[in-house]
Amino acid sequence: MPRKKVNYGLVDSLPDPKDYHFGSLEKKVLEKNGDWTPFLPEFEKQVGTYQDTWACVTFSALNCLEIIFKRRYNFEVNFSDRFTAKMSGTIPGKGNTLKRVADSIRNDGFLLEEDYYWDRKSKEKYYQRVPDYYGSIQYPHTPLKGRAKIIRDSYEVSYEWVGWNGLSREQLSEALIYGPLQVTVMAWKAPKNGVYDYTDQNINHAVTLLRVNKDGSLVIFDSYDDSIKVLSKRFYIGHAMQFSLDIRSLNPVTFANLYLTNHGRLPKLREYSEYLRTGFLPFI
Repeated sequence: MPRKKVNYGLVDSLPDPKDYHFGSLEKKVLEKNGDWTPFLPEFEKQVGTYQDTWACVTFSALNCLEIIFKRRYNFEVNFSDRFTAKMSGTIPGKGNTLKRVADSIRNDGFLLEEDYYWDRKSKEKYYQRVPDYYGSIQYPHTPLKGRAKIIRDSYEVSYEWVGWNGLSREQLSEALIYGPLQVTVMAWKAPKNGVYDYTDQNINHAVTLLRVNKDGSLVIFDSYDDSIKVLSKRFYIGHAMQFSLDIRSLNPVTFANLYLTNHGRLPKLREYSEYLRTGFLPFI
């Protein structure tokens, strides 16, 4: 009997002619060995007790940014998947495309998980209008969408397509020295001896690629169930996208003026130093 196709949240799409392709963006070599497993972020499932988010594209994209952030700035950060899933137009029961999520991150900005989180044991509807405030936030005078755009303006986030409709291990290895990859796959047959082996070229899921092993097998970070998976050397990779992230630093005078406006006093030197280290403004 044919295997029933399961929808994990990927809407397949190809690049727009105006999109950047691999090599278009100037990037820095961050890991010469192409191994991103030492920089894993917190594992967050896209499935809760009562609902699936169908947001694998958002989870895998933000995992890439969180990994890059940890590698570049030695600082662990957790971005709000719920915010980006909603702002990018993810459709419950269907999902989203790589491009729409990437464009939302660049244009709508992104939030910290603590500002718009998801309790996976709650029955609260995942997709709703993004509220002005949610839970307990430190600076409640800035609504969430405004806060996300201020954070966006603190960073330079770019993306480019590494390839589509089938990538070789050589293509993947070449790109991994610059950062982890968001890749599309067909999920999942039961693993044999801990390795997932599936060669059908239909794709239905987006994950984060961490490493290409010497034997051609792949190590990925998944948001659906087990976080770390090993894919066989025959496993088909459909499309791949890569993100880059750099902090845009405010000069000390601009930082001090903004801080004074919001706090009524000048910042301490350690507050500006912390901002330079993380890119997060302490007044939004």
